[in-house]
Order: sequence, then C-alpha cells, then structure tokens
Amino acid sequence: MAVANSTSSPDDLTIENLTPHVIKLGSNINDERLKFVFAKLIQYSHDFIRDTKLTTTEWESAWQYLTEVCMNQHNIPALSHLYGTSD
Repeated sequence: MAVANSTSSPDDLTIENLTPHVIKLGSNINDERLKFVFAKLIQYSHDFIRDTKLTTTEWESAWQYLTEVCMNQHNIPALSHLYGTSD
C-alpha cells in the first residue's frame, strides 16, 4: 500500500492520493494491530465510496443515521447484529 508524502497539504490531495494520505494520518497509532485495522477500514470505506459513486447527500444521510443510532449506546449492539457483524 502506497503512503502519501507526509508533507502533503490539502491543496496537493487528489482522488489518487487521498486514501494513502488519510491512512498516513493514523501512522502515529502505537498498537500495530489497531493501526492495521484502521488502515483497512479507511481503504475499504474509500473503495466503497468510489465503487458506488456515493453522493454527498447519501453520505450525509448515512452519517446522520449512524449518529442517531450511536447516541443511544444500547443501539450499537443491535446495529452490529443487523449488519451481521456480532458474535
């Protein structure tokens, strides 16, 4: 996985180098496993957004939904179960 130059500024970001740049921002995570997990989450999320051509409106709706669900922590396990990611 390529990593963006640490001196990149927002003006230098392109669709091609955005994902490595965001992953690089997490490089200060001390736990190697957690760093790996977050890098994969970022990579898959960015791939999903590009593959589905997610619109800004859709993105905002998803964040609004997740924010509302997560405001009540009792909903988090239910959401995990709904997505088939719970034990």
